Amino acid sequence: MAESDQSDDDLLAATTRGEERAFALLVSRHADKLRGLAFRLTGNSADADDLVQEAFCRAFVQAKTWRHEGIRFSTWLYRVVTNLAFDRSRRLKTRRLVALDAVAEPIDERPDALDNMNENERRQAVNKAISNLPERQRQVVVLTYGEGLSNAEVAGMIGITIEAVEAALTRARISLRDQLRESGWMTEEKENERRSRPLHRA
Repeated sequence: MAESDQSDDDLLAATTRGEERAFALLVSRHADKLRGLAFRLTGNSADADDLVQEAFCRAFVQAKTWRHEGIRFSTWLYRVVTNLAFDRSRRLKTRRLVALDAVAEPIDERPDALDNMNENERRQAVNKAISNLPERQRQVVVLTYGEGLSNAEVAGMIGITIEAVEAALTRARISLRDQLRESGWMTEEKENERRSRPLHRA
C-alpha cells in the first residue's frame, strides 16, 4: 500500500518504527488546515506557525502511545491547536482574531472599486465584533462556522457539552448582531433579510 493511501493511524504506527517519511506525510496532510485554524484563532501568521509546530511536536512525542478510542487523529490535532491558542490568549490577554472571511478582495480602480471598499469595511467591522467576543464564544464561532465542525465535534474538542456549545453560539450571534447594529453595518432592513436566510456553516 502506498504511503498516501495509509490511514493516519497507520502512519503513526510507522512513525513509532522510525519511518520518518510517515510522519512527514502526516505533517503535509494536515498542516494547511491546522495553520488556517491557528491563524483564525490568533490573527497572526507567526503565532499560527508556532502553534502548528508545537502541535506536531506533541504528536511526534505521543505517537508511541496514541490510542484513537473513537477520536480521529485530525480531531486530536485540532483540539491541541485550539487549546494552545486558548492558553496563549489567556497568558497574553489579547483579543485579536481575524474575521472568518478575512481575506480581503483587492481594491482597484475599476467601477466596482467602491463596492470592494465597502465590502472591506464591512469585513473589518465583522473582525472587530468577533475580536470583542469572550474567548469561548470566539472558539466555537471559529470552529463551527470557520472550520465546519458539528456542535458535537466542537464540544468534544474543547471539553464542554453540546448544550454549552449551542448556548455560546447563541450568545455570540446576539453579541455580533448588536455590535454590527451599533456600528451601522446591520440596519433593520438588513437584519430582516438575514432572518429570512438561515446562517449556514462555512
